Amino acid sequence: MAKRRGNPNWGKPEPIGPVVPTITEFEQVVKEFKLQPDQYIRSTRLREWARKNKNSKYIPEPLLEAWIRDRVHALTPQLSDQGRRVRPFSIEAAVGT
Repeated sequence: MAKRRGNPNWGKPEPIGPVVPTITEFEQVVKEFKLQPDQYIRSTRLREWARKNKNSKYIPEPLLEAWIRDRVHALTPQLSDQGRRVRPFSIEAAVGT
């Protein structure tokens, strides 16, 4: 007898089980760091974790956008009403190097 080719289960419906919600790595880290949602933006540990895992883990886009806004705000010189700087601006101080 010749060997049968193909998938013998083709055309048969897969058994449908209960949908189990999965927790993301981001949610696990937040739980581990014991952070509340209002603390996400200020957490340096979370920001460092996100920087290390930005290409492989899920990080909520609104949080990334908030961090970018903070970074841009820190890099933008503060101007007075006359258009002059209120305080000296240093890129090294803003970046933290």
